[in-house]
Amino acid sequence: EATSAASGIAGLVRDADLEVRLEALVALRDLKNRDVIPAVMAALGDREPQVRCAAAMTLSWLNAREASPRIAPLLADPDESVRSAALDALSYLRAKEAIPAFRRLLDDPTPAVRLKAVQAMSNLLGREAGADVAKRLKDDDPAVRGAAAHATALFQSEGALDRIVPLLRDPVDTVRR
Repeated sequence: EATSAASGIAGLVRDADLEVRLEALVALRDLKNRDVIPAVMAALGDREPQVRCAAAMTLSWLNAREASPRIAPLLADPDESVRSAALDALSYLRAKEAIPAFRRLLDDPTPAVRLKAVQAMSNLLGREAGADVAKRLKDDDPAVRGAAAHATALFQSEGALDRIVPLLRDPVDTVRR
């Protein structure tokens, strides 16, 4: 019975109405039925960015590690929210094969994506992310600088203290914290 319901809801991810597709993905996430993974993966190619985001996050909630190669192309999506969702999903799925793309996104033009890239690199690599994350200590965006400082201090990578001490004089209080 639950599989039948999941199958019926999975069909709604192809509905013409955007809200129906989004609600179907939320319902599939909440059902936690791995039989729907193929339908959710198909939604990664939806024309609407919100659906691509929701599909990536639903796959991470379903712990669909096998979907990582299908989520990875979203790291190059033209929509910044999709790139951010893909970073979150792949980080949650521990997709270390996506690390080269994460490194590229540390230089994304959008601060929110750079922030997610710092967080994903730190989550997946821990101390090994030190040199990559340290490049963002001088980021134009204070949230990115703060996340990079936090990760650098947390993992105490080589030279961490020398890198973060200058941030104690940052003009933005959230970075100094």
